[in-house]
Amino acid sequence: MKIISLGSSCDVATNLKRIGINHPTLFFDYLWNELNGLKDVNKIIINNFENFNNINNYTKTTNHPILNWDSFNINKYYPMIVFIHHDTTKQIIIDSLNRKIERTLNILSNNEMKIFIYYRHYNTCIDLDIIQESLDFCDIYKKKYN
Repeated sequence: MKIISLGSSCDVATNLKRIGINHPTLFFDYLWNELNGLKDVNKIIINNFENFNNINNYTKTTNHPILNWDSFNINKYYPMIVFIHHDTTKQIIIDSLNRKIERTLNILSNNEMKIFIYYRHYNTCIDLDIIQESLDFCDIYKKKYN
């Protein structure tokens, strides 16, 4: 059985590691994706992680609606997702993300039982319908991976 973090930040992956549930780092483990939540996760899964494998798709921003006290790395196609712990302007980081994507795709597509964990802070959410987002995730996952 695999326990998979879908975000909304590194807290899930960090706490899983703290209690001894270690597995190689997966794509969603260290992203900050509270604003669009599972909507962006769903879009990423539907699109097979497209646009995350090319260094030209990343930029720094200081205009994030919540994380605006410093410059942060974002993907141009997913501007609400912040790469707080990774400098995506470096090819070595993109190579690491590609390995995480490959591991994540392998786990998502295998038949092993999975538990997905996602959480959000209510004070940072603009459009909070976590139940519908969760149901949408289940539908998308079921259609894509049976």
